[in-house]
Amino acid sequence: MVDIAVSGTTVYGIDATGTLSKGSLTSITQNTASWVAMANAPALSDVSAGGGRVCGVKKADKKIVCSTDGATWTQLPGANWVHVAAFGNKVYATDSNNALKSYTFA
Repeated sequence: MVDIAVSGTTVYGIDATGTLSKGSLTSITQNTASWVAMANAPALSDVSAGGGRVCGVKKADKKIVCSTDGATWTQLPGANWVHVAAFGNKVYATDSNNALKSYTFA
């Protein structure tokens, strides 16, 4: 995995190709990580989890997408994002110019 994010007992990871996978912290702490690819997720370059959602920066167009169920992904405004951080009902991101922006979920 090239990036990981933890929310509760769930860990998310993206590999070198951008594939997002999900695992359980219980199994990882026992050195028996079992990753399951999230089939509907786009290829990502960065991932964060929090507030009941997982968010990431899409590799293809550098847009942020978030999901609460792993099946449906919502694209947030803006482009050229580099890093994303999800916390509570907010998502923070930096773009290629290091400008910080935030988005609040209702």
